[in-house]
Amino acid sequence: MLDRVVAALAEVLVAIEMGSDDEIDPDFADAIQFEVVNRFDALSDEERLRLTEIFEGLAKAEPSDERRAVLSELPQAYGLLDEEHG
Repeated sequence: MLDRVVAALAEVLVAIEMGSDDEIDPDFADAIQFEVVNRFDALSDEERLRLTEIFEGLAKAEPSDERRAVLSELPQAYGLLDEEHG
């Protein structure tokens, strides 16, 4: 179940990252991204690793080069690989 929930979240984050300002209000996108970073920041190192693994798996399975690149960058972009946490 966790994999499916993270995949759904990844879809939202990819849409935000790839969407233009005309498609997604920048203030709304910033608010969503800020909230995701805050939630991820509260995770344990083990939880961060698990989410990173799921994002990496989604990226490997993604046929679109552009979407694959965005998916690959999600762990770093959203603080899962923050050095403060390991």
